[in-house]
Amino acid sequence: AARFNTICGVAFDHHDGCLYVADQYNHRIRRITPDLQVSTRAGDGQSRHLDGRATAASFDHPCGLAAVAGWVYVSDMNSNTIRCLSPTGDVTTVAGSPGLAGYKDNVGDKARIINPKHLAVNRQGAVVFSSSNPSNGPSNGEYVLRSFMAEQHTVPPPGASTLIQDLAALIKEEGQVDPRTEAGGVADLMVLSADG
Repeated sequence: AARFNTICGVAFDHHDGCLYVADQYNHRIRRITPDLQVSTRAGDGQSRHLDGRATAASFDHPCGLAAVAGWVYVSDMNSNTIRCLSPTGDVTTVAGSPGLAGYKDNVGDKARIINPKHLAVNRQGAVVFSSSNPSNGPSNGEYVLRSFMAEQHTVPPPGASTLIQDLAALIKEEGQVDPRTEAGGVADLMVLSADG
């Protein structure tokens, strides 16, 4: 029987009918097929940040997952990055830079993220994720929502990935309801989903 060590996130991909699981303390992304076969889709089990092919890549406490059209997006908590697993098994970093925690809206590896947690993506390529509220520190239980566009679910070349923005601030600018609490963060955000 398959064994997991802290399931942090799950995502169902209608493209292949599989369920993807963030096996957090095993530092792996697992796949469960419709006939309930469990395999390791990506990650070598080492707690580090390393892009590469399938089980040659490494994650550092993967948490949030979102899957669409064969692409799986992963919030890699301890490396402060958003990773992407392609249909062919290649793992790349699409946002943030490993080891450089912070809060900065920018493009690709120039953006700074603190402890990204839950994540969602729709069929148009809008990726939304939660990260720690930088004004109150990473462990106070408050989160902000940030977003970027993934172009046609392909991995952008280095330096060409799209701009990360504070989603709550954008919503506020457009005159919609601000999803943040009065304290300026999303309190204990547990689940994000997108209906496509």
